[in-house]
Amino acid sequence: MIITNLNKVPFKYIVLYGLYLLVPIVCFFILASVFLSGGVHGRPCAFAVDNEQRLYLSFDSGLVAVEDGQFRFLAPSNRYDFALSVSEEDILTIAGSVDVRLVDLNQSDIASGSMQIIERYSDPDNALFGNREENWKTDVQNGVTYRYEGTSFYYEILRDDGAETSVFFAMPHSDYVWHIVVVSAFAFFFIYVGTGVLFIKLFVIKRHPEFYRHVKYPWQ
Repeated sequence: MIITNLNKVPFKYIVLYGLYLLVPIVCFFILASVFLSGGVHGRPCAFAVDNEQRLYLSFDSGLVAVEDGQFRFLAPSNRYDFALSVSEEDILTIAGSVDVRLVDLNQSDIASGSMQIIERYSDPDNALFGNREENWKTDVQNGVTYRYEGTSFYYEILRDDGAETSVFFAMPHSDYVWHIVVVSAFAFFFIYVGTGVLFIKLFVIKRHPEFYRHVKYPWQ
């Protein structure tokens, strides 16, 4: 086994190696802060539309409402995303993994991110949350069908009133760009690390063998 003999490595090489390791760490924290700030979202895990045609989206980070192109943060997620539905009486059901909240949208101020919860109860086996994987991509409201369609990088919610189908909501361009950045960053990370390993193996070890020494495990 080859290990580094730090006593023989010049300090400038140690600094350069530290800077090399710092680049992906800084990139990771930048990307994490952008998504955790709530300004950028990925793809939703569930959606619902109310009588006023406001859109509710459940992301891994929490629940948001979309009205006139503006995102309003309503509630953080609790370990899992939410399953959503809106009744004809404008009662929003937010089903988590262990509890269910009923929100009266007529008494809520969604524009300011305030919800009027009229009932909350524990239900670990609630059907809405349990069936979210199969049924969340369509929502029927007042005779209109809303349908989620998307790929790994982009999504749209279509509105079908029986006469025509139109785009009701599309993934914001900024979210799309950041999603591409994240995927590219993961690919770049493996290339970056692989390049570093090859550089150390082909250049540093061969030209500076004094930086390393061979050791054996006791059982060898």
